[in-house]
Amino acid sequence: DIEVSRAIFKVETISEPLPEITMLGVQNPFIAQDIPGKLVYLTSGNAWLMENSTGNRRPLIVTGDIDERVFSISNNGEWLLFTRQTKDDEAADNLNSLWVINLTTENAKPIPLRVNNIALSASWVPYSKLSIIYSTVEPRAAAPGWQANNDLILQSYNETGGIINKTTLIDTNSGGIYGWWGTTFNFSPDGQMLAYSRPDSIGLVDLDSGSFLPIISNTPLQTNGDWAWVSPISWSDNSDLIYIVTHLSTDESLNRDSSPFFDFGAIIASSGEYINLIRIDGMFASPINSPNYGRQ
Repeated sequence: DIEVSRAIFKVETISEPLPEITMLGVQNPFIAQDIPGKLVYLTSGNAWLMENSTGNRRPLIVTGDIDERVFSISNNGEWLLFTRQTKDDEAADNLNSLWVINLTTENAKPIPLRVNNIALSASWVPYSKLSIIYSTVEPRAAAPGWQANNDLILQSYNETGGIINKTTLIDTNSGGIYGWWGTTFNFSPDGQMLAYSRPDSIGLVDLDSGSFLPIISNTPLQTNGDWAWVSPISWSDNSDLIYIVTHLSTDESLNRDSSPFFDFGAIIASSGEYINLIRIDGMFASPINSPNYGRQ
């Protein structure tokens, strides 16, 4: 009458586990602060909205599948553009998918835009209610998981996600040195100019011909990894400056492509003149213009 051994010979699942339900506690461990307008933030793959106060917040998407590659509020503050991870059975063909959700409607449902495979670049077109630009990639099994097309497409939608217009601004191209990583694009606030950044150059796009107009030539950084360094680009409020980071090779004892030196500067969009603002600021400096404060 004493057990001397025990062995499992069969395991049967009676019911499948359910996804964890996360809830916001009733206690407030912080003091609410006033904020001007709306602030959307991302945590654990979910999106939340705060409006007028940090204490006034509500969940937008709680499926935990936002992949952080695209996360942008429209210029009029009414829509959020974001990317979601694809399901496991679709992952081989699609890296992710592009969606929008209305921020002015309570309990709004996310709307699919029928666009897949966005790795680096998708954003709103200024002064257009529901128009976006995006650049696509081709999924790959090898790191980093894609081969960039370096293309650029402009697409307009109605409020239910129906496509009104689709225009290819830039055809698929090699993207220069390390072009497999991809090119990023950024419209000026007035919607008149489009800047681009890729591992070997920064400049403007001729919207009529779809050609690249380089202004700054960067020495492509040899990362010795499965990623490439691309300078961030940010416009001033009045669309006259483009803030960038440049890769320098000032130490002759080092190979040019492995130099650890980077500067922060600005391009005067009308003339192409470069102004150096901060020396040796670091490769991951991310300049962002302060809204409504001009050149700050």
